[in-house]
Amino acid sequence: MSAKPLNVWCVLDRKPGHRSLARGMVAAIGTARPVAVTEVSAAPWISPVGKCLQFIWPCATRLAVAACPSQPHDDSGPDLIVSSGGNVLWFTAALARTLRSPSVFVGSRRHLPIDAVSAFVHYDPSLEREGTLCVPLLPGPAGPKEQGIAWGLFADDRGLDPCRRRLVALIGGNGGGYRWDDLDGHRLGQAMRMWHESTGREWLVTTSRRTPKRLESALREELPRSAIADACWFHAGDRRRVVSAYLGGADAVFVGEDSGSMIHEALSSGRPVITLRPRQAQPPSAHRDYLDTACKRGWLAMLPLEHAQDFNAGTLWDRGLGYPGDPMAEIGRMLLDHLAQRGHTFGTS
Repeated sequence: MSAKPLNVWCVLDRKPGHRSLARGMVAAIGTARPVAVTEVSAAPWISPVGKCLQFIWPCATRLAVAACPSQPHDDSGPDLIVSSGGNVLWFTAALARTLRSPSVFVGSRRHLPIDAVSAFVHYDPSLEREGTLCVPLLPGPAGPKEQGIAWGLFADDRGLDPCRRRLVALIGGNGGGYRWDDLDGHRLGQAMRMWHESTGREWLVTTSRRTPKRLESALREELPRSAIADACWFHAGDRRRVVSAYLGGADAVFVGEDSGSMIHEALSSGRPVITLRPRQAQPPSAHRDYLDTACKRGWLAMLPLEHAQDFNAGTLWDRGLGYPGDPMAEIGRMLLDHLAQRGHTFGTS
């Protein structure tokens, strides 16, 4: 008997990184069984209210329904609610409690009790003691198969050879204990030019909303156009969503150490991953410990930018870097098993 598609409500935070994490967890579940997804947004006022209401949980949880303007009106409640991002944490837990639905939150519980949702999911092993499901990485919305498809379509649209692999640079920016400046941009641009010359591979480059304008300008100044197959410069007004396509065309991925979500997406590609650290870096202990563990396991290599000129990119493919196996399928199975242990088996039809 085939599994009935799970009716999943995916609650979206306003921050792109959190949206990717929520969609990624739904995609991971979809590798284990069919899903029918409805994306749900909360009214803006619920974010500050919900952050206060965390301290008096479970009071006023019925407010969540009033804050759900995009709730489906066909009377079909969700089999599962999935979300990520502190702005929608209380809303997700309260909505699930009101609708009597199991729920999954990708992130820490902040001030809520551990049983406020059916499963908190995180990469920090220290949270496992309190009942959080600890996974090896937090997947983005596309796995290697979807990334490959996205790359084929992208390459065809841009007139690029889809069989020719490139180096990918995912540039983050300030936040989480990291600060980038124009000197970092010059160092990185010079290194990228050198790596292009030593490997013969062109670059696929994207910056983000957190990338300082001076960093982007310095990078563009140092990296010649002849070294670039495609670039998505945020401060030049380019808002294309290119990460999945770029990862599908990657031979190796260089990613800013500041962005946990981009690191996890890069790891999900199965390609060699190198994290880039600016001069000013004081990461939180959980993030630092995760990077150290991933490095020891051979999933990635860490590169401070002051040593970038000494890094031999030509040896990347001899070092065995990369996440082994299929993380999407692994994490989807882990989550469904975790929920089953808590009585949420979802059944078949």
